[in-house]
Amino acid sequence: MASLISLSSKAVAKYLIAGCYKHLDSSLGEPLSDKVFDEVATYKHKVSNFRSSVSSIIAKQSGLKLNLTRFDSYLFFVNRFDLENLYLHNIQSLDIDFGWFCGVTEYIIEYRGEKGILDAVRILKRCLNEKSRQNLKKLGIGRYLKLQENWIEEVGKLFPNLRGFACRFEDEKHFERACKSFPNLFSFASSYRNDLRGLCHLKNLQILILDGSSVNSPEELRELFELPNLRILKASFSQGFFENLLRCDGTFKNLQYIECRQSDITETQFRALVGRHPSIKAIAALNKFQLIRSVS
Repeated sequence: MASLISLSSKAVAKYLIAGCYKHLDSSLGEPLSDKVFDEVATYKHKVSNFRSSVSSIIAKQSGLKLNLTRFDSYLFFVNRFDLENLYLHNIQSLDIDFGWFCGVTEYIIEYRGEKGILDAVRILKRCLNEKSRQNLKKLGIGRYLKLQENWIEEVGKLFPNLRGFACRFEDEKHFERACKSFPNLFSFASSYRNDLRGLCHLKNLQILILDGSSVNSPEELRELFELPNLRILKASFSQGFFENLLRCDGTFKNLQYIECRQSDITETQFRALVGRHPSIKAIAALNKFQLIRSVS
């Protein structure tokens, strides 16, 4: 049975999309605002005015004002102005697509050929007010574009309380720089890696997502064993990851869950992994083994 909050959120979202609250001047608090906005997202392919409705909600021009704490630009048909209007909210979790800022002169530092170098710090300062920057716990940067050389270090200073970070880096060195710039991360996701040097700086890390990684030697993975609190390791669609992991001498003391969907792990490697790490409670391997294996 749906909860009262769930039913209320669905109803409010429906009336927001219909424009029924435009005559009001009131607001919803947190976290109810986020729940309502989640319900608004379900109308993405159902109504013709979805795009304009989302813009008015973000700009707090819908009569009933929502106060959002999380935003994923990939769930909505947003534009640059919507992202800039997040400044009106106390955002604590943000997934942002910098692609919306390409070609906008005020966000370009310099041009190299036809491609502009984006000022990531300026973009994030414009989209997030001071309170949001202090409180931001999770940041995801989806489409990787050309950014200024020191953007990683500057973003690290911008968000002192960041605990979750997701980004696909252009350069292997950027991965190590990110590890140094965000030492307090609880969760870190970076796809298509082949060298994990720098991980030793993330002593508090509990969740690591390395989907699509291609590993050629054990040396590239050794710093994984310098993460004393690691509980969840995901390396789906990886090549050579688990073979080289087993060639390392270390073991994980607190690892509870591994995900290796569509990787090249073999049955022998699978069994060796389980045998070496008694703390593991479950391994998700829906490719060759066709099930999620629970390990007692």
